[in-house]
Amino acid sequence: MNKCNSIIKYIRVAQATYIRANGNSTVLSTVMNHFDNKPSEEYIQNLIESGCIYYRQPLSECKTTPPNPNRIFTNIDLAKDSILKVFFYPRPYSMEHVRCEDPSKYIIFENQYFLIVDKPHGLDVGPIVDNYHGNITAIIGDYIEKRDNRKHKLYNPHRIDGPTRGLIVIIKDPDFLKKFNKMIIKNEVSKIYKAFLPKSSNQNIINPGLYRHYMSPDNVLPKVMVNEKLEKYHECLLQVLNVEEKEISIPIDIDEVSLDLLQTPINFEQVGKGDYRKQMKSIPFYVVDINLITGRTHQIRAQFSKMGYPLLGDRLYGGKKILDLDQQNSYSGNKNYRKMNQDLGKMIGLVSHQLSFKCPITGVDYCFTIKENSYNVNKLKL
Repeated sequence: MNKCNSIIKYIRVAQATYIRANGNSTVLSTVMNHFDNKPSEEYIQNLIESGCIYYRQPLSECKTTPPNPNRIFTNIDLAKDSILKVFFYPRPYSMEHVRCEDPSKYIIFENQYFLIVDKPHGLDVGPIVDNYHGNITAIIGDYIEKRDNRKHKLYNPHRIDGPTRGLIVIIKDPDFLKKFNKMIIKNEVSKIYKAFLPKSSNQNIINPGLYRHYMSPDNVLPKVMVNEKLEKYHECLLQVLNVEEKEISIPIDIDEVSLDLLQTPINFEQVGKGDYRKQMKSIPFYVVDINLITGRTHQIRAQFSKMGYPLLGDRLYGGKKILDLDQQNSYSGNKNYRKMNQDLGKMIGLVSHQLSFKCPITGVDYCFTIKENSYNVNKLKL
């Protein structure tokens, strides 16, 4: 199976079905026999290989508290009363924009302990509950396994959201992982982000400084932020380091979509010549450099929305997609407009731009930064 593609339908909510094995059987036959209108064997086999099915032994065999179901990847034999937890409609992101044939382009640095990877927009860092393979760690893992002719156990000590692009650490050494996790807890890993805020004529620019809010402890999305501390609410701190104005340029008559917000500004005197042969549209932004002090789920997205500055494309927190910002509706005549606008929904205006830390094993100081036009792989063919 090509792990960079999926035949499985995309929906936003992970929904599991629990199935009990009525007799000695296999995973495939148990799932097939659960339905009157049987799905195809290919579909169920794809679910198994994608890590969408979990197994738990019969309760009669549990001597203590029943364990949580374990993810399986093969069509194993089942005893009577075994329990399967099945995600029939997992949520893989489309990966048309990911260069699965050459993942080395995403690797910024590698040694025997860890890798630094520039994760594209629209891709998870690691496995999610209903999709094991559709993530950057799996793609990098497959690549280095083929390169080194051996399998590596990879770990994700921290994550960034799927729609966010940027630098992440993928760890190869378990001893390094333990030490690195302690560094994160002690706030010894510096993370600088770039946030892209649509520029509005009636909106004041955000000022550099320290911003503190408090996040609801509820495990729901979108995250709720308040200005004053409440019981059990989590403190969220970030520092705005710098704010600059920038214009993002997109061809109007477009047949592929660039998701690179770190592009070098285009000289519009050159439009119509050479590489700038297509007519371009320029959309203004504020680009904000952020030192993330605490690392809560959706923290930057929720804090900026609370302050009245939702990020580009972040519809969960009130942001608009990039094409919706064009008041002249320049793209409406493009035959690919609908798909282009849909594909741009895979991204938000947030980039993990710089990552700094001291190696807990060698003592070497590292500072990794994404360069403008560092790779030209975030392309969506239309």
